[in-house]
Amino acid sequence: MSNKRKISDLLLFQYITACSVGFLEMFRINCPSDMEQRNGRIERQGNENPEVDIYRYVTNKSFDSYLFQILENKQKFISQVMTSKTPERTCADMDETALDYAEVKALCAGNPLIKKEMELQALIKDLKMEKSRYSEHIYELQDNIRIKIPEKLRTNELVIQHLQKDFDTASNTPKFVDVDGKETYPITLMCDVYNDRKEAGTKLKSLISANAARIAEGKLFEVGEYRGLRFSIFFDALSKHVKACLDGEKHHYCDLNPETDVGNIIRLDNCINNIQKSIEDLKSSNETMRSELKQMEADVDKPFPKAEELLKAETEIEEVHLQLTKFEMTDDTLQKEVFERLADMFPQVLEGDSEYVKFNVHGGEDLHVEMNGDVLTICQTYEQNGDLMYDPRIDLKVDYDNKKVIPLSFENSGMGVYEEYSSELTPEIAKQMNDVLDFMDNTMLENIEAAGYEPEENNFVNYERKDR
Repeated sequence: MSNKRKISDLLLFQYITACSVGFLEMFRINCPSDMEQRNGRIERQGNENPEVDIYRYVTNKSFDSYLFQILENKQKFISQVMTSKTPERTCADMDETALDYAEVKALCAGNPLIKKEMELQALIKDLKMEKSRYSEHIYELQDNIRIKIPEKLRTNELVIQHLQKDFDTASNTPKFVDVDGKETYPITLMCDVYNDRKEAGTKLKSLISANAARIAEGKLFEVGEYRGLRFSIFFDALSKHVKACLDGEKHHYCDLNPETDVGNIIRLDNCINNIQKSIEDLKSSNETMRSELKQMEADVDKPFPKAEELLKAETEIEEVHLQLTKFEMTDDTLQKEVFERLADMFPQVLEGDSEYVKFNVHGGEDLHVEMNGDVLTICQTYEQNGDLMYDPRIDLKVDYDNKKVIPLSFENSGMGVYEEYSSELTPEIAKQMNDVLDFMDNTMLENIEAAGYEPEENNFVNYERKDR
């Protein structure tokens, strides 16, 4: 066999397979890049044709439409990410989409409800996630309102009191004028008081140098007092700097330079001056928190803003599920099968001129078949204590146009069972109707045929219909 013949047979097999399982499923196109790559092989550089046509074939009532829809969603997501034109910060994995058996059947049958169901499922999932996040936000608000913010406000107020006391202590310390004519605060270093900033700075520099080993241990080394606050030195291992600690109601820290003198005194003054800024920052923070607290108290009682949208989507999907269930449960194959069987067994009533025929069999119950308008009644009867009993009686609506029957009611007097099937189809009712048809097809009509029932000569024998 030539290579050309092999290729031809292969292409024919691929065509047949594509018609059977669908174009996309056969070639396993899972993402838009697969399609782009395929087109690229046609449009690639070196193609000697000035124009090319690209055809995409899909199989009717296959998974092609569903798979193309998945590709569309993936392409939208990719485009949003690449162009930064979306405010969304989350996305779902498209490959996790799954169908159950009922959905597969509906999809293969070309039911448009399947697309709506999938869209509603995605919408409901997103809305429920939003609702979950909103609930978490409400819990956080409640925690902030009851505990966190009040506790933070109390802590800040206490800190403000301590800082204010330290600042007042430092500000009320008497000043002196140094040799340069500048106002300065006295500083106590190792029990000696210095009123000159330069002299004090030199002394502080020498203390740092002389006690380098002790300072390097990281423990506070108290050296004196400045502006009413205890003055200590220590080495900060994290920043690798020598630091000063001014201790009052609170600890106040600043860096020291072992190589300078007056500069360190200035740093101490700046550290004290910054206390006021810390106070103002805390007060501002408290005002902000109080404002936020009021807003939180107003927001905490607000319902989920998309609650109506979620309820609407859940209501719609229930209706879609009902419609899909009807599609699933009212498959007319069995209805048509029972119609054909009844037409073969009782042509006098279904296709003839008789409205009623009574059938007999030796040693068995009487069989009655009656047509009243488009309602066919088939029943087996017996008498018990003078009463007419049904074993069973089944009323069917006959649809001659579509050649099928639809159960209307079922009665078995001996078992005390009576069921009437309304026009408002539900999954439970649809199942009961199918059970009746299955009983007729596999049990009742089988038994009638096996028993050998024969019609009476008088086809118009009347009998009393039992009141419901």
